[in-house]
Amino acid sequence: MTNNLSEESFAENEALTHFYTGLPNYKMLKCIFNFISPHISSSGHNSTLTKFQRMMIVFLKLRLNLRMKDLAYRFGVSIATVSRVYKKLLYIILK
Repeated sequence: MTNNLSEESFAENEALTHFYTGLPNYKMLKCIFNFISPHISSSGHNSTLTKFQRMMIVFLKLRLNLRMKDLAYRFGVSIATVSRVYKKLLYIILK
């Protein structure tokens, strides 16, 4: 993930949080993360991604409708990994 999309960047920049997620602030983003984090697996094919990065893949796809290839490039993983992460996390969030 690029430095401008790190968890720390979101914590320091409310405008960044709003642009990429649609949420009003980092506090809300962190609240959602804390709620779904226990349900996100820490192993498997996508273990190179942090739980926060996995959640951000979903937010970026939903908010900006980025292509899977774009997300794969941004996060340094394969398109297949992005697709798996997106499907699994979307299911968790909607559950």
